[in-house]
Amino acid sequence: MNQLRFVKLIIDYVVKNGTLEKRVLQEDPFRSLGSVTELFRDNIDDARKIISVIDTINKNTEHFEGA
Repeated sequence: MNQLRFVKLIIDYVVKNGTLEKRVLQEDPFRSLGSVTELFRDNIDDARKIISVIDTINKNTEHFEGA
């Protein structure tokens, strides 16, 4: 359940701000649910995929801003 809430927080944050610096995941409200590695300790591949998606979003935003 907290995994879904965590992902929804990420989505909401990106929709509002356009990007998400990974350090923000260590701040509230994300921190209140636990760290990525804690939440996804049973499936670390999912944690890696989430971080990869965040990296891709940030990279796409940089490309768009540079255009």
